[in-house]
Amino acid sequence: MTTRTDLDRSIAAWLVAEAPERAPQDLLEASRDQIRSTRQRRPLWPAGGTFPMSNFTRLAAGLIAVLAIAGAGIALRPLLNSAQPAVTPAVTPSPTPGAAGGPVVMDPGTYTTLQFRPAITYTVPFGWALVDDDANSFTIAPAAFTEAGITVCRNPRPGDKDAKPVSGVATDATSLATWFAGRPEVGVISGPTDWSQGGLTGHWFDLKGPSDGPEVNLMGYAGDGSGCGINMYPDQRIRVGFLDGPDSTLMVYVWDAIGSESYIETATRVIETYVFDVP
Repeated sequence: MTTRTDLDRSIAAWLVAEAPERAPQDLLEASRDQIRSTRQRRPLWPAGGTFPMSNFTRLAAGLIAVLAIAGAGIALRPLLNSAQPAVTPAVTPSPTPGAAGGPVVMDPGTYTTLQFRPAITYTVPFGWALVDDDANSFTIAPAAFTEAGITVCRNPRPGDKDAKPVSGVATDATSLATWFAGRPEVGVISGPTDWSQGGLTGHWFDLKGPSDGPEVNLMGYAGDGSGCGINMYPDQRIRVGFLDGPDSTLMVYVWDAIGSESYIETATRVIETYVFDVP
């Protein structure tokens, strides 16, 4: 019997084979049209919420955008612990989200956050958009599918599978990673793995929700104010890491809404450009 994973792999293989060396201009226009016509939501799903998986066309559009990035020359690999990418000297401030608070498509290049602290310098290829840049969280995502992206947030707080606060856990990166690794419901594939990125150090994990398991809360709880609430639904892939910042712990995560392993790795290449403004 053909599973959703088999179908995703077949589509992904075909799209990679067909991807042009340069993404066409009409894809960017389609991305803009998608953003203007799609109701956006923040990536931090409330506990007990569900993800709308019924619209296959929308998922395919996301795959096309992501794999077009891969076709433009983005290499796929896991997070590295040592080598850091060089930062392009010309740095542009992040664009300001539109009046409606929606995503803004970015030209390929190097940017720096306007509100999130510590400031992050980062580089995006063709086809990415700024979703959020405020005091507590920073999110970028593929322009054609902004419900799957990369988020950095401040002060993650432990919450159990039902999004209730957990006491007695320190909030530095090592303590959070140790607590996280001991939770049976989070579906750890690998980790904690030591991680050094852009001047900060910590640990990261690869996760996958069990096929027969319920949706669970992974981090945060209602009203914690950090912007770090994150859920996992069955079969979802997530890559999450904790870094010790100068005045707070940071959580960095990639959530995969379409079951595409290649998206996790493509997004990781963007994370590897992150440089934090630290003393």
